[in-house]
Amino acid sequence: MIALLPDPVIVDDRHVIVDVDAMGSTEGDAPDSVAESILRQSIVVCRSGLIKVVDGV
Repeated sequence: MIALLPDPVIVDDRHVIVDVDAMGSTEGDAPDSVAESILRQSIVVCRSGLIKVVDGV
């Protein structure tokens, strides 16, 4: 994580575009019905901000 969003709610002039807090929490163990890859993706999405993937990207 390079930097967090200063506000987890992203808006344009009149509409909420993304509300990260409204997406819920990924804390705790996932139920067996949730694929591990989906859980990992959800954790990244809920950590809103600038994330370094690899050098040069």
